[in-house]
Amino acid sequence: MAISSKVKLLCCNILEEGTVTVTAVDSGYPKERLFDRSLGFYCQYSATGAYVVTVNQGATIKPVDTLIIEDHILNGVTVDWQYSDNGSSWTNAIAQWTQSGNSQIFKQCVAAVSHQYWRVSMGSHLFQSTEIFMGRALSVPVVWGNQPALGDTADVEKIRTYGGVDHFIRIGPKRKQREYTVFMDRINYPVATFIADLEYLDDYSKPFYVIDHEGTCFMAEFGNQPPSANHLNQGLMEFDISISEVKG
Repeated sequence: MAISSKVKLLCCNILEEGTVTVTAVDSGYPKERLFDRSLGFYCQYSATGAYVVTVNQGATIKPVDTLIIEDHILNGVTVDWQYSDNGSSWTNAIAQWTQSGNSQIFKQCVAAVSHQYWRVSMGSHLFQSTEIFMGRALSVPVVWGNQPALGDTADVEKIRTYGGVDHFIRIGPKRKQREYTVFMDRINYPVATFIADLEYLDDYSKPFYVIDHEGTCFMAEFGNQPPSANHLNQGLMEFDISISEVKG
């Protein structure tokens, strides 16, 4: 298992910021479910055929290096992830692939690029997904000397009867829990960029994606409190961040 010295936060989904068009949707399964940051509600189209999701960023063009597709049924389907500057001539962000399985799709470019139009083109299938994310992953270094806490939390309720018998009710699956101290400065890992990205979380009411130290990508929320800053000197800062996995 590869252990990275950095974690990555993905706070801005360009589908939320731009104009999204899709091939079609079933009544009651709107395209807005693709970018509502909820893994519990589907967008779907029940007619078999090719399916395209396109976003036009307009005049405000944000960099993109990551694609995430959740809760799809793309097994065996050919997928293209592409960008364009005019909406008619398209370039592959990464090589075309044939999807294997229906687990989370997580793809990244070598480096973030800035283009007005982005799209995901999928071959013939019955389309469904709870979330499509396109955006930039902000990389921040972990301070390993502060002993990060890396584990899971149980989603279990314990009930003790009057007779003293313990019963355990599994509410849901276990959730990843990460406690990091991350390092930032004003040049290499700009504090201003980190703070600006947090603004996309709407006063911390929205979940976000994280790529943890093991390279695992999952939707998350900050734990008991938002990131707190420790000022080391005028240009150096450490942020303590608590991250809890969000399930659908």
